[in-house]
Amino acid sequence: CHGVGPAPEVWSTLCHKDELYSICNENFMGELNPSRPYPPHFRFTIIDWMQMVCSEKNLDRETCYRAIEYMDRFMVKGPELGVLWKCEQYQLLGTTAIYVAYKYEEVNPVHGLAEDLADLTDGNCTSEGI
Repeated sequence: CHGVGPAPEVWSTLCHKDELYSICNENFMGELNPSRPYPPHFRFTIIDWMQMVCSEKNLDRETCYRAIEYMDRFMVKGPELGVLWKCEQYQLLGTTAIYVAYKYEEVNPVHGLAEDLADLTDGNCTSEGI
């Protein structure tokens, strides 16, 4: 770690940032409460669906992982920011997370991905909503 500072200080900073930005806190995957209005089984269901969509669209595995991370972060931080989603909009959140991860991660663009993703939601989402 030559040039970035003493190892103990670097380690302490990394641990502090991990605690600060971690999504694995008491609200993550906890019981249903007012600050987290989404039951854990919703997450499992949408992740299953997201994996199927990524596989069907031949998206990179890392794109799927990043999309799940985006969704998880939003689910934890959203209520703190005053953003609450209705259960019916949960698929829109997963679809949008895939789209954002795709834009960030994929090298070979898929033309019309937003429209394709909207089609895979069986009418629950529109390309404009995504």
